[in-house]
This record gives sequence, C-alpha cells and structure tokens, in this order.
Amino acid sequence: MNFKKPNGLLVVEFTSTPFLSLYHNKNSMYKSIFLALSICLVGVSCNKNAINRVATQQETISKPKPKETPTTAKAEILAFQKKLNEDYKNPDTSPLGAEASAFMGHEFFPIDLTYRVKAKFEAYKLEDFFTIPTSGPREAVYRKFGLLTFKIAGKKHHLTVYQNRDLIRNPIYKNYLFLPFTDATNGNSTYGGGRYIDMSIPKGKTVILDFNQAYNPYCAYVDGYSCPIPPAENDLDIAVEAGIMLKQ
Repeated sequence: MNFKKPNGLLVVEFTSTPFLSLYHNKNSMYKSIFLALSICLVGVSCNKNAINRVATQQETISKPKPKETPTTAKAEILAFQKKLNEDYKNPDTSPLGAEASAFMGHEFFPIDLTYRVKAKFEAYKLEDFFTIPTSGPREAVYRKFGLLTFKIAGKKHHLTVYQNRDLIRNPIYKNYLFLPFTDATNGNSTYGGGRYIDMSIPKGKTVILDFNQAYNPYCAYVDGYSCPIPPAENDLDIAVEAGIMLKQ
C-alpha cells in the first residue's frame, strides 16, 4: 500500500499483499482478541497502545496539574517518545512481531514547542456515525465530535476530532477522541498516509494540541492492518515538522 499527495490530494494505492488476520496469532489468544478489538474491528488508531495511553490519562485526569513550563512540556514529550519506543521493542505490544527485538527506535523531529499549541475546542451537535475509509477491509465507524481551532506561525488552522462508535460503549474509553491528520511533510519526512494524535474529551473550551506527540499507524511498518485514512478536511496546508518521522 502506497500513499501519494499530488496537488494536495491524498491518493491511496493498494498493493496485492493479502490481509493478515490478527486471529492467526496462536501464541497469545489474549493478544489476538485485544488487537482485534482495538485495531481490526474498532479501527481506532491501528495502535493498540493508543487507548492504553488514553486510559492512563483518564485515571489521572482528576488530579490537579502544576502550571506548565517549557521544561515540563518537554519532559512529557520525552516520556511519550520513550513509551512509544518501548511498545515497539516489546514483542507483546509491538506490531513488528518476531522483528520487535531488532527494533532500534523511532526517529522524531527535534522537540519544538511552537507545535504545542492551545486550541479552541468547539463541540459539534452530535451527528450520525459514518464510516471512515481504511487501508484494509475492516470498517472504522466514527462521528464528528468537535472542532479544534489554533494558530501556528500566526496562521489559523482547523482540525476535526472524532469519536469511535464502539469505544463510547466502554466506560474506560468513553472519553477517547481520535485526531488523524495529513500535512505537507507526508511522503517525504513522514509517513505518506498521515499521522494520528490521541486525545481525551476536553473539560473546558480550550485544549493543548501537541503535534510533538503525533505517531504513525501500524500500516506505516507492516501490512495487514485496517488503519483509518485521515479525512480530507484534516489536511493541513503546512509542514508539521514535529512528532514522529518516517523517511520514504
């Protein structure tokens, strides 16, 4: 599967590689079931650790946070990078399978706090769920949940965040929001199919949007996953040089 962005449009070219059923993992029934729920059936983010990160955030959401400083912001980003590398290195949590032990770590853009912005959050009147196209045969069913408005380098931008139909039925993940996006780096310094950011439902009218914590779907590394393709409305007309990289 290849991705191209001619004239700013996202075009998906599917290869002849057959879909690899996640149920074929006979070594761990738990892993198969959990992967199927979080990736294949739900299509949340093609990353089973995504909802784990959000669940962890839910557990601490009621705890008061100290005032943010550049030092604390960078520490949070470094912790995110460390966890993502650990997840890929660990055979029990990695999409790389037997090759996980040889994984050397992701490449990230240098941390840049200009890409960590305060965004205005505007909740949508909840609409019907719809299917977001994926890179495979599984459906990813979401609804538009809200609009983020923010500025980078003085220019205003908008991104839509989505809520998954299946996860809202689970009390643990009911606050999970999904932010897929594309930008001018795709196909060059980042994955051609776009990147994802995990979020929780904001408690107020603003939220911290940190592109330094953008990550790739599993489809960037292996075939066989049904990864949601970022909708055209979430295509940014700038180069977001923050977060995970993947030179193509």
